[in-house]
Amino acid sequence: MPQPSSKISRNLIVALKNGNIKAFDRLYEQYSERLFYFAKAILKNIEDAEEVVQEVFIRVWQNRNKIDEYSSFRSYLFTIAYNLIVDCYRNRLKEKKFKEFLEANVKDVDSVTEKDVEFHELNEMLKKAVEQLPPRRKQIYKMNRENGLTYEEIAVHLKISPHTVKNQMSQALKFLKNKVNKETLVGLLFFYLFI
Repeated sequence: MPQPSSKISRNLIVALKNGNIKAFDRLYEQYSERLFYFAKAILKNIEDAEEVVQEVFIRVWQNRNKIDEYSSFRSYLFTIAYNLIVDCYRNRLKEKKFKEFLEANVKDVDSVTEKDVEFHELNEMLKKAVEQLPPRRKQIYKMNRENGLTYEEIAVHLKISPHTVKNQMSQALKFLKNKVNKETLVGLLFFYLFI
């Protein structure tokens, strides 16, 4: 006689808590697609939705000992996903505010103001930092940020996995954020709004 699905799920959670990779894989197979479509429906972006799913399961693995096998695992997953989606929206808002700040404060290129100088300093700083990236990372960064290609498009073009593209972009952004001069006004705003 087959076990009820709640009993099977509970057994998988217990196995997961004991560090069983196969149980983790089964739970991933069971829930990842639903989580992806949930995140994609809200974020309207495939890469962001994929990152949410990956981060959810990273947190599940890292916190497996704290999972209550008698509580709804589905609710647990979707709560983590929801919080990550909120974080993603906050980051988007920070980027938008920073772009709006730059547009509002650097309109007249002919009149060189202190803000213009600071913006150009930041821009030059970022250009120099981009040139310091390893060649492949720089290529991926420019394809994404300057040419507007998605991670998938870059992966196809360079014949590498989207995961590799994501990792390279993550490393590039981390490096560039560390290179921002936090002493200028624009650099300070960049630090607080974008990082």
